[in-house]
Amino acid sequence: MGWNFELGDKVTFGFTPMVGCMVGDAGGPIVGLEVSVGWGPLSFSSQDEWVYDVRGGGGFFYAWTELDVRPWHWLRAGVVAQRTRVFHTQREVVFGPLVGVTVWRLDLTAYWVQPRGIDEFVVVSLGITF
Repeated sequence: MGWNFELGDKVTFGFTPMVGCMVGDAGGPIVGLEVSVGWGPLSFSSQDEWVYDVRGGGGFFYAWTELDVRPWHWLRAGVVAQRTRVFHTQREVVFGPLVGVTVWRLDLTAYWVQPRGIDEFVVVSLGITF
């Protein structure tokens, strides 16, 4: 959870400090920051999180970054990058295309990460604005 802060007219800037908790095989507190920049039909956003694993004593960093263009108010397309770094390991970065549509207050976006790669996967996101 976090609180949104936005400013700017032609070029918009936004940031959201976040806190949370992860539960499961690994669990612990999460601190994060979401930043965004928009200019006309172009937008960039990155959600970055640090998780401290209270059971294992380590932690990991995670980032989900998007760069897209919105030629019409209802359509966007671009690229996504996911970066993960588990404590004391090498970082892993994977990329892929994204396409999203907006109808009323609903945003539906599909991400194809590492297309045709050994570990390819698809993420589908549904967001509601209110």
